[in-house]
Parts: sequence; structure tokens; C-alpha cells
Amino acid sequence: MADNPYALMGVLLVLWGSFAAIGKLVLGDLDSYQLQFYMFGFGFIGLGLLVVCRPELRAELARLRFAQAGKLALLGVLSYLYYFFYTKSLGMIPVVEASMLNYMFPLFIVLLGITFFGEKPTLAKLAAIVAGVVGMIVIVTGGQAIDLASFNLSGDLLALGGAMSWALFSHLTRRSQTSLIVANFIYTASSFALSAISLFVTSSLGAMPGFSALSGLVWLGLSNLILGNLLWIRALKRCPPSLVASLSFVTPFFTLLFIWLLLGESLSAAQFIGFGIVIAGLVLHSFDRRAA
Repeated sequence: MADNPYALMGVLLVLWGSFAAIGKLVLGDLDSYQLQFYMFGFGFIGLGLLVVCRPELRAELARLRFAQAGKLALLGVLSYLYYFFYTKSLGMIPVVEASMLNYMFPLFIVLLGITFFGEKPTLAKLAAIVAGVVGMIVIVTGGQAIDLASFNLSGDLLALGGAMSWALFSHLTRRSQTSLIVANFIYTASSFALSAISLFVTSSLGAMPGFSALSGLVWLGLSNLILGNLLWIRALKRCPPSLVASLSFVTPFFTLLFIWLLLGESLSAAQFIGFGIVIAGLVLHSFDRRAA
């Protein structure tokens, strides 16, 4: 599994797929600033315990030069912006709409890769991305027409801002030579600091979250910030970003599955057709890699 991008992404997609539905449930009790503070806090505590309990990680953290740690902290700003924009959009627009726009990040990954990071465009790669975009749109819209007049422009731009932030974070983190856990600890520490500043400047800590909200926050911190980030960066380091981006287009299917299970919104036949379009694009991309 460690070197198989399909296995890595398969686990990751389930973890990521839960974020929108659970985040929406938590936002029923907390505002987005409180959600971010607790989520990054639990992620920071979990990763901190991992570092403290493993002597080799403590030693690596101690050896980091100030400039190295500073670069990793700046990358943490991009991670923070992703979750900041995404959770804000979840509180402003329907969860399916926010997810649709957020899951444009694989397209941004490929576009950034071709434009700035030296990836070679191929016909199969571009066709797989087109299939991914089309399939994703069918999945999240259920094949129905979208009423543009009903869109909340601010919420839409926030979701797209999150997608772009994650795409840039993904490209830059794969070049880091620091071990995954230590790097992720610094990313999360930086994000937690920013979330604390945002909370106390813009909102307030408020009352302690109830059991349901607290359980959701713990899950978001563990599944997305610890396991999710580690699997994502590991996958990026072991295969081209374009392949990982293509696999990411399957995420809306799992997201909508969790939305159906936790929020009661149903899936349509068109959404399963959209999933088939995504898989067709992945198969095409797989043949392109074998030919190379």
C-alpha cells in the first residue's frame, strides 16, 4: 500500500469524503472560526503526541534550521487558507455546491503543474482531466441544470479560493525533504496559530461544544489533518501530481455518500453515471502512464 497511489488515495477519499457532511453538522453548533480553532487544535495535539513519543522525530525537529521551519510554517498558511475558505463557504452556500467548487482543486493542480512546475501535457492527461471535471459536475448536480442567478457569489469564490490554496499547497509540499510527520506537525502548528488569531479577533471561544459537535471536531482533526495530510503528501511524493489529481475527482462520490448518510440528501442515478465518467477518465490516464 505504501507505494500504491490507488490504495493510498482509496483510504484518503473516504477520509476526505466525510469532511463536508460532518463539517456542516458541526456548523449547526459553532461558527466557522470556532470549527477551525478546535479542528486544528485537535490535529496539533495529535501530531504533537506523535512527535513527542518518537525520539527520531524529536531529534529531527530539533535539527531543523530556522529557515527550514519558516518555509514549512509558510506552507502551513496555505493549508490554513484551504480550510478557512472551505469551512466559510460551507456556512454560506449549500453543502453540495461548496463541495463541487472545492473539488476543482485537482484541475488547478494539473494546470499549475503544466504552467509552473514543468509537467508535460499529454492528450490522455488532458482528456482524463476533462472527464474528471464533467463527471464531477454531473455527480454534484445530479444532471440537473444550475440556476446561476441563485448562486451566492461570495460563497462560491471562497470555495474556489480553497481549491486554489490546496492545489498550490500540494505542489509545494511534495518538494519538502522533511519527514512527513514533522512537516505536517509544523503545517498544523502554523494553521492552529492562525486559527487562534482569527477566532479571538473575529469571533469568540464561546461555550464548550456538546458531545456531538466535539466528536465531529475530533474526527475532522484526526481524519483530515493527521491521516489525510500524511496520505496525500505521501501519494504526491510517489507519483505525478496529475495522476493523484485525477484520482481526487472520485472524492465527490464519497462526499455525497456521507451527505446522504448524515444529512439525508439522496443520490440520483445521474450521480452514479457521473462517477462512471470519472472512472473512465482514470482508466484512460492509467493506460497513458503504462505507455510512458
